[in-house]
Amino acid sequence: MSTPLATLPLLLLDCQSSGASPRHGALIDLAWCLACGSQRSEITSTLVALPESTSLPKRVELMTGLSAEALAEAPTAAEVWASLAAQLQSAGPQAVALAHYSRFEAAWLSDLAARFGDGEFPLPWLCTHELAKRLVPDLPRRGLRALAGYLGHPLPAAKRSAEHVEATWQIWLALLPRLVEIELHTLEDLRVWLAGSKAVSSGKRDFPFSRERRLSLPKGPGVYKMRDAKGRIVYVGKATSLRSRVNSYYRQRKGATKQTFEMLAQVWDIDVEELSSPLEAAMREHDLIKELEPVYNVALRAGGRETFYVSPQLEASSSRDAEHGLGPLTDRGVVELFAQLRAGAEVQSLLSEKLTLEEEVARDGLTLFLERHEVSTLSASEVSRVGRRVRLARAIEEAVLAAQEAARAENSQPGMAESRANPKGCEQEASDKTADLEAELEPDLLEAAEDDEVWDAERVARLLEGFALRFHQQLRRGRWLRLLVDSHVWWEGEKGAQHELEVRGGALRIENTSLEVEGLSVDDEAFDIITYDRLRVLTTELKRLHAAGRPLFVQLSTGVSLVREQLGKLFRTL
Repeated sequence: MSTPLATLPLLLLDCQSSGASPRHGALIDLAWCLACGSQRSEITSTLVALPESTSLPKRVELMTGLSAEALAEAPTAAEVWASLAAQLQSAGPQAVALAHYSRFEAAWLSDLAARFGDGEFPLPWLCTHELAKRLVPDLPRRGLRALAGYLGHPLPAAKRSAEHVEATWQIWLALLPRLVEIELHTLEDLRVWLAGSKAVSSGKRDFPFSRERRLSLPKGPGVYKMRDAKGRIVYVGKATSLRSRVNSYYRQRKGATKQTFEMLAQVWDIDVEELSSPLEAAMREHDLIKELEPVYNVALRAGGRETFYVSPQLEASSSRDAEHGLGPLTDRGVVELFAQLRAGAEVQSLLSEKLTLEEEVARDGLTLFLERHEVSTLSASEVSRVGRRVRLARAIEEAVLAAQEAARAENSQPGMAESRANPKGCEQEASDKTADLEAELEPDLLEAAEDDEVWDAERVARLLEGFALRFHQQLRRGRWLRLLVDSHVWWEGEKGAQHELEVRGGALRIENTSLEVEGLSVDDEAFDIITYDRLRVLTTELKRLHAAGRPLFVQLSTGVSLVREQLGKLFRTL
């Protein structure tokens, strides 16, 4: 007689590793527990020492929160297997191994058994992911994090085996009644059903947060906070229309990321805060993200970033003084690159960690870069001058291409010339695109570079030009933000509504609203990442107002007042 599911002995397991399989990585974290019915034993969790000459990838460190130092003190894989083997003996002959994506765990446990045991992992496997595919087919994502959150048991941010074993256990308890509802009572029933059934979706996606509540949200601007089943805020966003923005997540068919659906599967409640304007919503969003650091907000989290200043000789300092007056900046990598080149370091040694470069090619590329732009000392002013030249050259190049495309359109469709071809307009559009070039660049230009092509001197020179452009844009942005730190802004919003914002020492106060956020004291020379990002968000919103044709006026602490035309020229260079 087959074992009833309600009393099925289980060994729950979860593995974390440095690679996708035993051939491509090492086991670094393992947890397990015994369970039967509604009871389970305490979870046993252990780190696993890395094999000699094996490193821990940075992405794995970030996902798990583990470090090579922590793993160095851990038991070896052989010792971990010995502990697990003792648990296997007490599991009993009818026990089944349970995991989410059990093929992953099966590969790692089979590898341990082959190397340190009797050759085979002794228990049959059952997979909660395969169950979920059939029992909740309308849930867009059924990974462990999404499914556990959907069922009311959200996971912490770090991927650790002990928490994953607990989540797998909670998923099993939640799915068991659904199996009973479809008359599956024994392990044999379950295996027959799994072998003969497939996931059949109704075509309507299933989420914890109801459609009725989404449609009842207010239509005005504001911020929204998405909460999981335990009330924890997982995401904060801003909206011109709260109802439209929130519902847009749930209506996405194409272009939605896996992370978006994973997040929505865990959202049980949404709080909204109505505000008087989209700009106010953007500023409120920034400060909430900095305060709460929700797991799915990436762009505005501090994430260990810091502001700093540089001297004309590219020497960095965490504070601004008479010698280090350029900034604030946030990208230390680009400053360190040019500072080391200035000090005589070989360009090949600076780039070889991520790019395969011949020493002679790298040296020729640097020489070409220096000669092309008449650079002699690689000072801050020279690097910035190169960046400015690159920005203008790219803007002109894009303007020419746009004009050529417009000319081709004119020739192919007579009568459309006036509406589609305007060289001055093309140049303007090219400049607008160039204004946000830094945002389009990858966080790491070396990561963005394709290393599968042959590198020559010209390509190395263009890579260095990209770094110079980034440095130039950061300098310009830093100067602008320091001017904006004490300023006054007036603009006209929807339906002619007048708005006024005062910035004092990086703190914001919007007239006729309750929005007040703390910033710097006026005399403080520090310019932390919170203030930097806040004023950068404000700049982005001012750009949007300008692009929308809204009346806009900015008065800086220097007494200079900027109106639409002047702001347009400025925004194209930030």
